Amino acid sequence: MAGRRRICVIGGVNVDIAGLPDAKLIPGDSNPGSVSLSLGGVGRNIAESISRLGADVSLVTLLGDDLYADWIRNGCDRAAIDLSLSGVLKGMPSGIYLCVNDEHGNLTAAVSDMRLCDAISPAFLASRLAMINAFEAVVIDANLPAATIRWLADYVKVPIAADPVSVKKADRLQDVLPALTLRKPNLPEAMKLLQSDEPEKEPVAFAEELAAAGVQNVMLTMGSRGAFYANAHISGHQPCLTGTIVSTNGCGDAALSASLMALLEGRDLREAALIGQAASSICARSPKAVNPEMTWDAVCELAFQHQS
Repeated sequence: MAGRRRICVIGGVNVDIAGLPDAKLIPGDSNPGSVSLSLGGVGRNIAESISRLGADVSLVTLLGDDLYADWIRNGCDRAAIDLSLSGVLKGMPSGIYLCVNDEHGNLTAAVSDMRLCDAISPAFLASRLAMINAFEAVVIDANLPAATIRWLADYVKVPIAADPVSVKKADRLQDVLPALTLRKPNLPEAMKLLQSDEPEKEPVAFAEELAAAGVQNVMLTMGSRGAFYANAHISGHQPCLTGTIVSTNGCGDAALSASLMALLEGRDLREAALIGQAASSICARSPKAVNPEMTWDAVCELAFQHQS
């Protein structure tokens, strides 16, 4: 990739606590297995993925004032994530994401405490706006309050990519779809945004409807079914690039990061979706939310081995 992109991420950072059972998960019981502690948060995961893909990245977020906050700062420093535009909220704990995976590494349930994101307000961001608009692109996640997302859509002048985070939070993006350069929902999130109750409809149709609603580029991710993409010019499907799966945590964040980098490089949406699937596959090889082995060269090499 020629030169270094400069990308700003505005969103959540937290500590991930993940459980992986040794055998088939038995609900309602204590399951022998392993528990890991790592840095996470959709915004932070995307920031680290973008950094590992070769861009300069700044994360705009709020940290708590507990012991985890120092660990988060150190981890961001090691991952070359700039926190100079971030702040600290006194009296609040750091964000926590608690998840339980099945024996194959697939998510079964999670609880996310992202209350710190509620304080990332227009007032907090206003003094940083000129610096935010100096980046090449901005990524937001729907942990942000709806009013903050609306404000960013109104005042950010560079391309915006968005991750809906969850079905519960997806509709925070409802009123800003035309402001988005790239939107990465999964199927339930896309249905929530489109207020659809037609799960039998072809996934590409949901991507096309979101594009018709104003999103410049849509990449609908469906795990083992790959990604369905659409914009005003093309639509289609990129199959999942099969491989070792240790954990699916963070795979969607990796896909969004790599797809955005591909679009900024001038690639079309079809290639961007393929590159996103390659990044997702590399992410799944690691128990961490971001695979330390992910690089732009590794992602492109895997992607174009599978290009038809």
